[in-house]
Amino acid sequence: MALNYIATCQGPTSVTASVSGYFVNQTELNLLVAKYHRVEMFKVAEKGLNPIIQFSVYGRVTNMAAFRKKNENQDFLIMLTSCLNISILVYSSSENTFVTLCTGCLKDRLRRCDEGEP
Repeated sequence: MALNYIATCQGPTSVTASVSGYFVNQTELNLLVAKYHRVEMFKVAEKGLNPIIQFSVYGRVTNMAAFRKKNENQDFLIMLTSCLNISILVYSSSENTFVTLCTGCLKDRLRRCDEGEP
């Protein structure tokens, strides 16, 4: 009986989405780069980008945006996947990763296609 084993040596390299914001604190500018199912966060410094963390996402990230709630000192991340799953994440410095605040699905339950009509 023949067995096949497939392993990926290199992670994804093409960028599907990116966003900048103050995710760690108010003074440190960060760059988030989504590469297919992996998201990487960098600290923007004078000499270049310094990697902070990376994490995997179930699905291909298509869009990301940063926003800040009133009276907060850091930005939040809203992320959309190709299957129309949406998540709102916030960076937790104690856990050194992003924590999911809420998640949902934007799919039409009737599975209708948008034809561009009002």
